[in-house]
Amino acid sequence: MVTEFSFLGSKGDARIDFHLSDDAMNLTADFYPPEAGRLFLVQSQVEAFLADKGIVHGIQSRELQRAIYECNTEKKHLENVVVAVGTPPKKEVPAYWRLEPGLFQERSQTPEGKIDYKEWSPYIVVHANQLLARAVAPKPGELGYNVRGEAIPYGKKDVVKILPGRNTYIHGGEAYAKISGRLIQDRTYFHVDDALEVEEVGYATGHIKFPGHVLVKNGVLEGFKVWVGQDLKVNATLDATDVYVHGNLEVKGGVLGKMRGLVRVGGDFNADFAENAKIDVLGNAFIRKTILHSEVMVNGDFSMGESGKVLASLLMVRGNCELAEVGNPTRGARIVVGIDFVLKRKADALQLVMIDLENQKIALKSLPNPDQTALARLELLEKELAALVQQYNDLNVKMVNNEAALKVTGHVHPSSIIELGHVVYEVREPLHRKVFRLSPDGHSIKLENLPVDKK
Repeated sequence: MVTEFSFLGSKGDARIDFHLSDDAMNLTADFYPPEAGRLFLVQSQVEAFLADKGIVHGIQSRELQRAIYECNTEKKHLENVVVAVGTPPKKEVPAYWRLEPGLFQERSQTPEGKIDYKEWSPYIVVHANQLLARAVAPKPGELGYNVRGEAIPYGKKDVVKILPGRNTYIHGGEAYAKISGRLIQDRTYFHVDDALEVEEVGYATGHIKFPGHVLVKNGVLEGFKVWVGQDLKVNATLDATDVYVHGNLEVKGGVLGKMRGLVRVGGDFNADFAENAKIDVLGNAFIRKTILHSEVMVNGDFSMGESGKVLASLLMVRGNCELAEVGNPTRGARIVVGIDFVLKRKADALQLVMIDLENQKIALKSLPNPDQTALARLELLEKELAALVQQYNDLNVKMVNNEAALKVTGHVHPSSIIELGHVVYEVREPLHRKVFRLSPDGHSIKLENLPVDKK
């Protein structure tokens, strides 16, 4: 209930009606000008009146002065003028950790204003030594006062108190990530986890870009990219649009591609099959069943299951290679053993540059009357080509593993091509249970018979 009281001299004098709020935090007033020849308002008298009424805190002297002036000189009737305002209390703030606001991202939008669900991720990914939270020092509370000068208790502010947890460290009042991974916040702690588990890579997750280990239970939808800093395990068929795994890749099904994307594995690779896929593996690889219409490059050893078959594909292995069958009665396959595919690609790129420089040389030499600039350019091209040829030759030597061998426990069908080092062997008739090795001089391929299994 609002408390009301009035400042009034004799009848016809200027008058003020005051209204005090229930909580005594606000005092407002209505000002009435004097009648002709009657007494004006005097600020000192009004303030003394208020003090007598117990109004001693938060007097708005300038606002009171303005209202009195307008009421006296301009004969204005003024309503709801704020005359006094209480001071609210400030709650005590206990010490707590405040997470960095930049950690929380929003769904990115396309230029048309639509959400790009592929680019958006529901996970907060942080990197080693990234700032996660800052310690907020405690602040004491401050009493409040109403316009009567009565103290108001300050109480304590409610804050969410979470503490640095697993895989974090504290330095100088700040909390940092000890490892790269996913930032997780629960009721008590915030911590960093180096493992991520998802049902499926699709519109609910966006592209996956995670620095730790990832487990995908139900596959990867077409068009979604996966970048994993450690190991990736997929418990279904992997639709390979663009997959990069720094560690090992294990696929419980097979790898299906459309020859546009690429699967790149920094460690070992294990799957049931590869179909229409491009796969690069820096470690060892094992494909249990089939390689079909694919390009598989392996810089370690490679093996397949007892019925493992390579058909209409290119398989390049730097280490030892063991297969069950190469091609079929109507189609062959190309098997390259003992070649480092990374160095071969560098050599192939150098060769393209050399061809371009050679063409420039031919064009300059065909000039009927070359000037000094052309001659100088020709001399420079000669030097550049000589250096590139040396690099190319060095790469060709380094890329070959002379000790690597190909072992086929079943059939090698005609129209297949076997290469060891830089030596090519065209299969013209069916072969069975053979080992292919490079000759000691590196100029030919030797075939050895595998002994028949005795059961």
